[in-house]
Amino acid sequence: MLFKLNTSNFVSNEIDEATADMFLNWVYKKLNSNEGFTNLNWVKQLCDSLNLTTPCEDSAYVPGDRRFEWMNVNMTAIFNQLGTSWRTE
Repeated sequence: MLFKLNTSNFVSNEIDEATADMFLNWVYKKLNSNEGFTNLNWVKQLCDSLNLTTPCEDSAYVPGDRRFEWMNVNMTAIFNQLGTSWRTE
């Protein structure tokens, strides 16, 4: 992907890359519920306390599900503002 090739402006590129990754994960999850966001926790101390390697499955805080829901709300708002919709089936 082109946004990952240019590293001249790290902060701007970091935000662009995170935005693109969130969007792609949202699309993958919309098209296939087994793809996209994952419920992995990258906090080493939490995984260590559960005797798991980092990243570890996080069924308590479900960060992937939360990111997907956040994207769903925001993408719905964006599409509504533009007067369009997306395929949901």
